[in-house]
Amino acid sequence: AYPILKKYDLSAIIFLISDFIGKKPEYLNWQEANEMLKNKISFGAHTKIHAYLPELGKSEIIGEINGSKEQIEANINQKILFFSYPTGGFSEEIKNIVSQAGFKAACTTNRGFNKKNQDIFELKRIKVTDKDGDNLLKFRAKLSGYYNIFRSFKNPS
Repeated sequence: AYPILKKYDLSAIIFLISDFIGKKPEYLNWQEANEMLKNKISFGAHTKIHAYLPELGKSEIIGEINGSKEQIEANINQKILFFSYPTGGFSEEIKNIVSQAGFKAACTTNRGFNKKNQDIFELKRIKVTDKDGDNLLKFRAKLSGYYNIFRSFKNPS
């Protein structure tokens, strides 16, 4: 998507799994990340190894969150302010650790709309992926806002 974002001068945030940077062709490398920074792309942290945080001990959670932030900041020379919970998993303790690490907000995979007094460490968002059968129609629905209306009829899993 980066070439399209650049062509139309659009901004985006990409949440990086810091230990995966430069691994296999499908993951960004630091050179690519630094090039994107010049073109309205920002980065956030998504842990070191994409660990499901609620299953980890406190010291492991701290290591995943802080370690990811530190690795990214060191390689792009820019503060990382936003975090995304891997597979959306979090707890009150995890939210506190994210806040203490210096993040300003965090994204979940919870569906719905963010409201005026929304907890900024539980921001809702819509997942877009090429692996879940997202076709052009579904993608347009997600961008339009109608996706949340239709999803609201489905029981959360």
